[in-house]
Amino acid sequence: MRDRLLECFHSVFAAQPGASLLSATPDTIADWDSTRHFLLLQSIEEEFEVRIPERTAGELLSFADFENYLQSKLSSV
Repeated sequence: MRDRLLECFHSVFAAQPGASLLSATPDTIADWDSTRHFLLLQSIEEEFEVRIPERTAGELLSFADFENYLQSKLSSV
């Protein structure tokens, strides 16, 4: 799952080295804005075939947040 999530991040933040994406947050990636956040959400929803509620989406602000969310969401299926 981590590799797939990393690919989603890389598709949106292609200029970032792969290893740096594991600790990615809006504070560590200068071009993480609302548009890229939306694109990231779309990429993750498509890749993992999940729907991330809007209220939850605003709370997912790091690679770790997304990874934890997906682990809990996918383990309950």
